[in-house]
Amino acid sequence: VRGDLAYSLGLINEFAFKDLKTVGNIRNAFAHSHLSVDFSAASIHSLTASLGYLAVLDEEMNLNNASAGGPATVSELASSPRDRFVTTVVILLGLGLEHRLRADAFVQSYSRKHSGA
Repeated sequence: VRGDLAYSLGLINEFAFKDLKTVGNIRNAFAHSHLSVDFSAASIHSLTASLGYLAVLDEEMNLNNASAGGPATVSELASSPRDRFVTTVVILLGLGLEHRLRADAFVQSYSRKHSGA
């Protein structure tokens, strides 16, 4: 529900929204399975393979580092299902934190302007 709201308000893009949903599905697969589940399970592997935000970052890196011999792509660094999951979660958390910091700075600036100080 919070992801739906964030997407509807334009706080996150479509790729982040889809990955938030997928991260939730992966979490639920681990939390609600009566069997032992790990990242090598076919269902989890399939879900982690569908995480798409890393491809967006790869494309951005390609555009910013057009010269040959640039750094490895995020997808290359996060090649295992577990690494893809963890990297995606960290990136999504970073997006949320970045937005929160910008919003807090705006509120502080607005408060200073309108507090009469």
